[in-house]
Amino acid sequence: MVSYSDNNATYLLNSNADMKVFNQLFTDLNIPHFTRKNGTISARNFSSFLNILFDASYLSNDHSEFAVELLEACDFKLGMVKGLPNSTIVAHKFGEMGDSTTRQLHESGLIYIHNTPYLLTIMTKGYDVNKLPDIIGNMSRMVYQNFINKAAQ
Repeated sequence: MVSYSDNNATYLLNSNADMKVFNQLFTDLNIPHFTRKNGTISARNFSSFLNILFDASYLSNDHSEFAVELLEACDFKLGMVKGLPNSTIVAHKFGEMGDSTTRQLHESGLIYIHNTPYLLTIMTKGYDVNKLPDIIGNMSRMVYQNFINKAAQ
């Protein structure tokens, strides 16, 4: 589900998950509960999920590390990763949704520069779904370059 964005795995997990535990996560993180019906979550709130994995502040260290390893294996290479040097380690997750008129593509990741990560979440919306990954890749590259330039100063 995580590494390959497999919706069949997501459906299987959802049908067997304890929804009370799932809902408690949103309550514990003080995040308004996201549902397909309301379809909204802010970039800040979405970033909270990666932040708690990096800090190991919600799960154990071992479970947090395992989750980050799954995110590092994400096979989506058209957005955030596309804008970065090949050797860059990125633990990321993307999601898409929309209807016949507009599409949304969002991606969030921990991007490592010399073993020091930064967290980046980019949310896009547009009419041409083929352009959205390039927008994310370009923004990712600009942020990365900014960090590299500041490190060089």
